[in-house]
Amino acid sequence: MQQLVRLQLEKKVSDNQVSRIQGYVNNLSDLQQPNKEMMQLFYQRYFNVKRWLFIALEDYNAAYRYWALSEPSVTPSIVSRASILQENLNTIKGAYIAAIQSFSPAPSTFDDKFCFIKDHNALETFKKNKKLVWTISKQEPVFESLDRVRLDKVRVWLDGAKHKDSNGTIYISISTDGRYYDRLGSKEYQFVGEPVRRFFQYIPNDKLTTDEKIQLDGDVTEQFRDAYFRPTPFTTWIISLPDDNSNNQRVDLTNITQIRVEFAGSAIAS
Repeated sequence: MQQLVRLQLEKKVSDNQVSRIQGYVNNLSDLQQPNKEMMQLFYQRYFNVKRWLFIALEDYNAAYRYWALSEPSVTPSIVSRASILQENLNTIKGAYIAAIQSFSPAPSTFDDKFCFIKDHNALETFKKNKKLVWTISKQEPVFESLDRVRLDKVRVWLDGAKHKDSNGTIYISISTDGRYYDRLGSKEYQFVGEPVRRFFQYIPNDKLTTDEKIQLDGDVTEQFRDAYFRPTPFTTWIISLPDDNSNNQRVDLTNITQIRVEFAGSAIAS
């Protein structure tokens, strides 16, 4: 919200500058000489272009580090000319192709990776609060011999949970705390980014197949998948049943035996 307000204010200032500059351009057409205020306005516009190029470069560098697990080849400087910053931006975009070729073996897809939460205290906490905070370390056995793990889908199944309506659904919020860990070969990495939030909704009816149970999957639709951040599993997860969803008001957690967390995504075999 703060960024949106800041961008709106900057747009307003920019629009005002454009109007003033247009006025000076009109005056120039009448053969009037430019003054210092006009020169300052042009300099401000140039600096704004440089600043946004610099911010874009910083964002690209951060994304490159996470995606390629290596350092980008350029280090942007705010004092560089705008043309140099644009060249840096093009260089980083081209570096993605080189990074793809550097992965050996190439990333492969995986499905049906399960982690199980069976701890009595953890289950009792979830029954009481309808919320559980749970961390997956890089030593998690299910991800053994897998590097650069990226998730496309997360599902949470509450085994033993029932709904008081025959076709009632359980609506689950699945989110992260924004701190992520990963590895590639002998190197380990740590990143801080935006928390990810997904939702998973299913009918807890054992007579249904898995596909029939799922009402809302914990993924991003394929059409937009490349536009969204893919988290690693090595982070702190927050699993909860939102109270504002009416379906959850009639969920019975009394006989829950375990929480199954299901992952699908890609990884590099090591």
